Amino acid sequence: MNDVGADRETPEAIFARAAERARQMGLPYAGAVTPTEAHRLREAAAADIVDVRTPPEYAQVGHVPGTPLIVWPRAGEPDALSEFVDQVRERYDPERPLLLLCRSGARSHYAAHLLTHSGYRRAYNILEGFEGQQGAADLSGLEIPVRISGPWEKPKYEPDLKGVDTNKVVETVKELGKKYKGKSGKEIVDDLLGNGSDDATGSTDTKAKAKALLKNLLKPQ
Repeated sequence: MNDVGADRETPEAIFARAAERARQMGLPYAGAVTPTEAHRLREAAAADIVDVRTPPEYAQVGHVPGTPLIVWPRAGEPDALSEFVDQVRERYDPERPLLLLCRSGARSHYAAHLLTHSGYRRAYNILEGFEGQQGAADLSGLEIPVRISGPWEKPKYEPDLKGVDTNKVVETVKELGKKYKGKSGKEIVDDLLGNGSDDATGSTDTKAKAKALLKNLLKPQ
């Protein structure tokens, strides 16, 4: 549903539409909101946004200022799920409307479901991702914000170049050129992406694909 004008709507109207979405989509929690609606609810102090992504996503991709990070346990271990609920309870009353946010809407869907089961009758999923990036002073100049949209089961990922400092990008590329002058493509790739081992910031398969792409780009012309 189009959310044009949501910034002028009352929280009650937004909550009513979110509940109607829950009915239409068969959601096991209070409802679903769009980013614009979530922003309106937060600005009106009618609800709080809870970010359930990973610390690297929160720090590197960006986050809504003032929004707490309570990481969703992807593996789904009972103890970790219980700890997740406990962390939410430490911050929020069960009657408080909560808007769950993640990268694509999938983790926040499950988080809203669990919180509802745990007594939070007003847990909502944010259907689309929020764009964002770190403060300009902390950026290397190569970060590209990602806009995430679409329903939670079929998210779409698109680069969003608004706000990218092109001058800083140029300066960063120049610095990289000096740093890697005389090095082979493999040395550059290994330095940028590691030696292929898995860590918290990405899977081995993802890194392997990225390295293959970089190696192809670095081939002598």
